Amino acid sequence: RCHTVIVEEKMSTKEIGDFGENIASRYLVEKGYDIIKRNYRVKAGEVDIIAMYSGVLVFIEVKTRKNSDFAYARESVNIRKQSRIRNVARSFISENYISYESMRFDVIEIYTDNKYIQHFKDTF
Repeated sequence: RCHTVIVEEKMSTKEIGDFGENIASRYLVEKGYDIIKRNYRVKAGEVDIIAMYSGVLVFIEVKTRKNSDFAYARESVNIRKQSRIRNVARSFISENYISYESMRFDVIEIYTDNKYIQHFKDTF
């Protein structure tokens, strides 16, 4: 059975973000990723999803928007945000003993009006 999820106009920014992260997590699992942690938060900031894929430790920022009328969602992951995510990644690695061959930083953008998901790998 197919279920259509409708994003209500009254959803808060946090609810829309959580909605997008749930979609992104399901997408990643379908693609063979193992989700290690969601919403990993330290003083330096937060990473939406941390996953493992074929020995690669992947830190993923999820951006959910209704549409791309004003800008692409990925454009909000600017230099400052990238720096924060790198610092959070350092904290995660130092606190968790995880074996990995390499790591990368991805961005997933989701548009709710046309149910479009785009995965940008190794973006920064």
